[in-house]
Amino acid sequence: MRHFIKLIEYEKWANLKVHEALVSASETDERALELFSHLLNINNMWLNLILEQPQTLTLWEKHTIEKCKELILSNTLKWTIYFGSAENSDTEKIVEFTPAYGGEKRKISIRDAITGIIIHSAYHRGQIILRLKSLVEELPLTTYPSFASFH
Repeated sequence: MRHFIKLIEYEKWANLKVHEALVSASETDERALELFSHLLNINNMWLNLILEQPQTLTLWEKHTIEKCKELILSNTLKWTIYFGSAENSDTEKIVEFTPAYGGEKRKISIRDAITGIIIHSAYHRGQIILRLKSLVEELPLTTYPSFASFH
């Protein structure tokens, strides 16, 4: 479980770095905020699926920058509680989901779902950072090695 907890800590750290950059930007980039909302929504949606809780967000629901920070902290807390009570074998549990863009139900292990969340977030953080290039003095460095070397 330690590895998964570290991945969730990385997710929080990297998302907070992007949040800080969005707050400090010389102007609001609406697409960047939409992408940021989306990656936080996906994180929350997978978490609710794994916890067998109802979905409260939609895939492309856009949030204010303040709501984004709330989601970062809320998602992190829920994941921390989940991993604090889960057994190692729980990550091998299979969950059923319907792909976001339709199609038949599929099955995936919790381990693979978490891996997917981390990769998905990193992909969109890269897009956001590119959009912020001319709007912030210093771009956030959100790579996993940057996080892991200090934690």
